[in-house]
Amino acid sequence: PATPAAEAPKAEEPVVSEVPAPAPAPAAVESDAAPAAQSAGIIELAQRLHDEHVAEGKAQRDQLVSEAQAQAASIVAEAEKQGREERARLEKERTTLEGRITELRNFERDYRSQLRSYIEGQLRDLDTAGSSSGSTPVSAIGL
Repeated sequence: PATPAAEAPKAEEPVVSEVPAPAPAPAAVESDAAPAAQSAGIIELAQRLHDEHVAEGKAQRDQLVSEAQAQAASIVAEAEKQGREERARLEKERTTLEGRITELRNFERDYRSQLRSYIEGQLRDLDTAGSSSGSTPVSAIGL
């Protein structure tokens, strides 16, 4: 890239006049060229350092993004694994509870049936005991 510093040495070159220049003039031109070359070298060095820093920054950015994506994928995978495990645990618990509910319903049905049979047996015994003693059954009294 063309920079103002590269053009500056042209303006600083000594103007050659009609009068022959003394012997130190060529040395002056060389001494003016040396700072110009030195400036150009410094600019080139600065540009190279800048490019290196930019490249390092991009590489670091890419590495950080890559690490973050890997970490995000790991977190998502772990969360999915935990979700599957929790669903499996809950499904197992649900099956256990449904089995227990079925057991309780069967128990209730059997208990009601046995209780009904017992009460009916007791009522028959009352009717039989009342018939044989000659007294009026409780159902006939209207109580």
